[in-house]
Amino acid sequence: MSDSDGTVEETPRRYRNPPIEHRFRKGVSGNPRGRPRKERALVCTKIGDKTAIGFEDRVKSLAIEEAYRTIRIREAGRVEKIPVIRAILRKIAIAAANGNARAQQTYLNLLTGAEADRRVASMELYTAAVEYKEHWHQILAERARTGTTGPEPGPHPDDIIIDPKTGEIRIDGPVVEQDKAAQEALRARWPKFQRRLTETNAKLESDPNNSKLLQRKRTLEKIVGWVHDDALKQAVKRVTRDALRPKGRKPRKRGEAKLA
Repeated sequence: MSDSDGTVEETPRRYRNPPIEHRFRKGVSGNPRGRPRKERALVCTKIGDKTAIGFEDRVKSLAIEEAYRTIRIREAGRVEKIPVIRAILRKIAIAAANGNARAQQTYLNLLTGAEADRRVASMELYTAAVEYKEHWHQILAERARTGTTGPEPGPHPDDIIIDPKTGEIRIDGPVVEQDKAAQEALRARWPKFQRRLTETNAKLESDPNNSKLLQRKRTLEKIVGWVHDDALKQAVKRVTRDALRPKGRKPRKRGEAKLA
């Protein structure tokens, strides 16, 4: 049978042998608009225990939600509520401990990858914390030396606690301006909280089993205790900064001109 490239009128066409005018041309895409983009929706997701909003595939979003949905399991005669993903990992770990070679390899791969990721993240955080403290300590030391002032860092470098043995980073102070404002409000209202605590203790002498008064006392003791500890910490910071400031030189206020 002939396989000509002529028109349909000139010769019959075989199966999958369209006329030349209907064939794809070399170098020209048959789908110029490209593959249609996969539809994604704006959905609510959860990162840890916090709710976030972002674009995700619906199936993937549902899979993540199901992974962290809590279920009841019975183990050693005790009922426990844990996320689905933890129940799966626990089953794999138990099977691995019982000698299942495939479960052992799966669990070791998961554990090794998780430990490596955690190690990298911890090292990055440790490096960033050290660089941040060194940067702001140099700025604050220069301010103390020259007697100048400026905006306070947030968080303050003295509030970043680094454990050199474990590499753990802890922030013992406000991180954002909103936290700092809230702490300033607590400091300003400290006399009021102290007075209310004294009044509550006096009422408890006549009614020691009053649950509302006991709860109020615990809350007020936490606030008063925090303000007291914070005052001591701020005093240590002031002493340290005064020690770095040259003697006989008063701090220059912002906007004050330096005399020649």
